Amino acid sequence: MGTKIEKKEVVKVQVTFTKKQMEIMREYQDIFGESDAEIVRAIVMNWLAVKKEGSKNEGK
Repeated sequence: MGTKIEKKEVVKVQVTFTKKQMEIMREYQDIFGESDAEIVRAIVMNWLAVKKEGSKNEGK
């Protein structure tokens, strides 16, 4: 997926999803990553990028 991150730079966060939520997220396997962690990370980072872009456009 990309760059290797040093262990000291990693923060682990435990999250809880319902079975249905995990089924939905796993539909994006091979698009956002292979593991649950990769999929969740990619979804969150994409969501943040969209929110950030949207906030830039609000002032226009």
